[in-house]
Amino acid sequence: MAESTIITGQFVRISQTPASIGERLMALIIDYFLIGLYILSTATLLSELSLPSGFRLFFFLCIVYLPILGYSFLCEMFNHGQSFGKKLINIRVVKVDGSTPSIGSYLLRWILFPIDGPITSGLGLLVILLNKNNQRLGDLAAGTMVIKEKNYR
Repeated sequence: MAESTIITGQFVRISQTPASIGERLMALIIDYFLIGLYILSTATLLSELSLPSGFRLFFFLCIVYLPILGYSFLCEMFNHGQSFGKKLINIRVVKVDGSTPSIGSYLLRWILFPIDGPITSGLGLLVILLNKNNQRLGDLAAGTMVIKEKNYR
């Protein structure tokens, strides 16, 4: 596994090991499982409540659809680069120089995720395999990488 070493302006050495494609996929599977549980529980709650049809649509959009749509962006932004799946696998999103990504970096990764996966039938996986730091297209555009948290020193 390639290790990325950075020397900062204060001559501090930062070594970080990129997360493997297997670790990234396992974190994604965990995240999708949690989203599935959320959908199931809110759908059960929605079916039990007797709400007017107009309010039911509003409730569905605000309580179900919007949190699912922004799940990865919001989790990474508020949990220091980790969704719940990444936290369980001990991987994290950082800038290539080892610093904390900005909101813009997280947003760019989130916007480009459909291009990495569903729209292009997994082009992001091919890019991860061909890249030294295991970065997908969203990572390359945002200047970020996913690293193993235990090997970060």
